[in-house]
Amino acid sequence: MDGNALTAAVPPAPLTLAEPPGAEPPAPLVPYAPGFQADPYPVLARLRESDAVASIPHPFLPDVPTWLVLRHAAVRALVTEGKVVKPVEEGEPPSLNSAPPDHTRLRALVQQGFSTGRIEGMRARVQRVADDLVDGFAARGEADLIAELTGPLPVAVTAEMLGVPEDEHGEVRRRTAGFLYGESPEGRDRSFAESWEYLTELVAAKRARPGADMTSALIAARDGQDRLSEDELLRMLLTLLVNGFATTIWFLASAVHALLAAPSQLDLLRERPDLLPGAVEEALRYEPVVSGVTWVAERDLIVDGVPIGQGDLLITSFQSANRDPRVFADPDRFDITRSPNPHLGFSHGIHRCLGAPLARLETRIVLATVLRRLPGLRLAGEPRWQPNKVVRGLEALPVTFIPQP
Repeated sequence: MDGNALTAAVPPAPLTLAEPPGAEPPAPLVPYAPGFQADPYPVLARLRESDAVASIPHPFLPDVPTWLVLRHAAVRALVTEGKVVKPVEEGEPPSLNSAPPDHTRLRALVQQGFSTGRIEGMRARVQRVADDLVDGFAARGEADLIAELTGPLPVAVTAEMLGVPEDEHGEVRRRTAGFLYGESPEGRDRSFAESWEYLTELVAAKRARPGADMTSALIAARDGQDRLSEDELLRMLLTLLVNGFATTIWFLASAVHALLAAPSQLDLLRERPDLLPGAVEEALRYEPVVSGVTWVAERDLIVDGVPIGQGDLLITSFQSANRDPRVFADPDRFDITRSPNPHLGFSHGIHRCLGAPLARLETRIVLATVLRRLPGLRLAGEPRWQPNKVVRGLEALPVTFIPQP
């Protein structure tokens, strides 16, 4: 995308708090600046109350002014009403980021793979993976849950859905590491090339010996009905592979951390396991891994009273919307009994997260498993957040518990 061609009507200016007499000048309140994701919520709260829509530099295109949409109602409306589209490179083949009708066609091909019945049928397998992983550290009384549970579990589940042989799961994780750690273009480009090479080989293997997996199903759609080009097929598989586990790794860790950081809620969930679904929904509200998504205005808009020009970039802040006090009482409190809970942790509208049912299943199983199998579970130190601009994820989640034979 040529960022210089996408300009906003008003250039961004430093966003600061009112300065009390005699005080040091405050640091600029610039979302997505270095260090922002270590504690983004106070910054977003101040901006949300003073500016329904703020003009900021784009996190990856600093010379391109961008509109940050902060309030729940406006964020939900934008992602639902089809007035904005995801930015794509000129000439880029159709993908799940495309606008309709390409998006509709492609999403329909994979939607059945994430049906409620199919996901529910994976419950036993996900539980076995979780138990096997916990078996590996339960006797020690300590663990890094990201390295030993929330990291490998989504990789195993997603790879199995795509028909990746079990002995190649580690290779898949190695090749996709650049999508997971940091936000360097070099790392992403390297992982793109290595993942594309692997998926090309996987498609060839599945053409020769198809199975009951999503890769084989998409190949059948490509070869039998000519509904996918070869490029579309590989891009679809790459999207499913990376999106299938990348954000889930960090969300699983964030959900466990949110519970451990709120002892009263942890105790309540132990007493009332029926609240587990609500705990997952509250974690999605309280700590969405994808802080926001970039869009392009398809036409001139008015968003919360602010004129937005056709072609302008917007970021819908799910972090801010999910803590909007106009919708959520006491929004900075983690409350597993919160109801209703109309969070936007999976976005909304046609681009709502395709893998939401699977992510919910994995999170419920992980939370239930650690509570059942790791008595006395507690944090072992302060959390360390990755130095990312957009994705808020823990670098490590060290915990201690009573060793289990």
